[in-house]
Amino acid sequence: MAANIVRKLFNLSLWNTSAAAINFVANILIARILGIDVFGEFAYLSSIVALFSLIFIVIPPNYAIIRYQDDEKFKFVFTSFFILINILLIIPVLIFQHLTLIPFWLFYIFVFSTSFQIYIDTCLQAENKLNHYYFLIFAQALIKFILLGIMLLPGWISDFEGLILIISLAQIVIAMYFIINRRAVFVESLKYFGQMFRTIRAEINTFYPYYFNISLKKLDSNIIILLFEPLVSKEVLGVYSLITKVFQFITGLLRTAESLFLFKKNIQKYQDSFIKNAFFISAILQFGMILVGLIYMKSTAGNYYIFYMVLLSFLMHPYVFFIKSRAFFLSLYKNFHINISYALFLLPPSIWFIIYYVKDSNFGLNELILVLFSSSLLQMLYLIIAEHRYKSSIGKKSDEQY
Repeated sequence: MAANIVRKLFNLSLWNTSAAAINFVANILIARILGIDVFGEFAYLSSIVALFSLIFIVIPPNYAIIRYQDDEKFKFVFTSFFILINILLIIPVLIFQHLTLIPFWLFYIFVFSTSFQIYIDTCLQAENKLNHYYFLIFAQALIKFILLGIMLLPGWISDFEGLILIISLAQIVIAMYFIINRRAVFVESLKYFGQMFRTIRAEINTFYPYYFNISLKKLDSNIIILLFEPLVSKEVLGVYSLITKVFQFITGLLRTAESLFLFKKNIQKYQDSFIKNAFFISAILQFGMILVGLIYMKSTAGNYYIFYMVLLSFLMHPYVFFIKSRAFFLSLYKNFHINISYALFLLPPSIWFIIYYVKDSNFGLNELILVLFSSSLLQMLYLIIAEHRYKSSIGKKSDEQY
């Protein structure tokens, strides 16, 4: 049984790892042709889009994943909600279009196609179709890579707008495939708009903790870029973005474990096996972080950035336990400790930002990486300890009953 979780995660990670490898090569191509600063521009645009996606949390995805498993008709309610929100999405795109370097129509397509992945992710996790989900990620990466090769190498596209067009097209293809493949669900869901509003009204008190949770999570993912983008050059922001892509690539390999645990029956089935293999898994991830990071950064930025890769690699050890703790609390509809962990992530960048303005201190790549490291470590340690204390308190209550 101990090897089952490793085998299961390997099978699930196969498509995910292949997609990441394709994106790895694609980013090298982009860096060589368009330059490092384009990653800074893309990171800023992605942060703006991430904030837009907060309108999709009216029915929170984490709640939807669990409710989807408990109520067969909820998939129609959730689909009707997503149809409505994608129509309303045009409003924030129109209001904030001036913040981008791309035209309105392309901005909307990019926001729509990026946000639609939330729907795909939620549905396939809830249905325990993780292999299908990670295959779609792979297909999207492959389409993007092919388009990049066709358009970038001959010089037909040579700017940021063209890059966003390619990424949007790859995402739209997958979104359209998913809609067509599930057209019966989309057609049936048109009858559930009334039920969708009634569900939101009935469950709104349950949703509030999720709103706080997801808002904090979005801030965690983007606060460093949003806060410090005016303080550093686009090139520094681009290098930082490349480094975080390595970090996200490696941690993304273990996202399959969290996806696995969000299907409730898998928690009892695989949890013990996962814990027994946790240090083995984290050691592999740490080695992978260093090896992939050195190759990736040298290929894209022309420098190994060894210190940053080694420093961030040590986060792999707490991260393995962190994702299991997060899935554990989500499966119980308990968001309090998850919210606290996200709030703690915001603490180091906020403090550093205040210090910068009070003392007018220098701020560069070193500071960006140290802020990321300290924020991540603080967040992870808190949630791991919270899960341990929660289980200990439950165990004591059970003993007292006897």
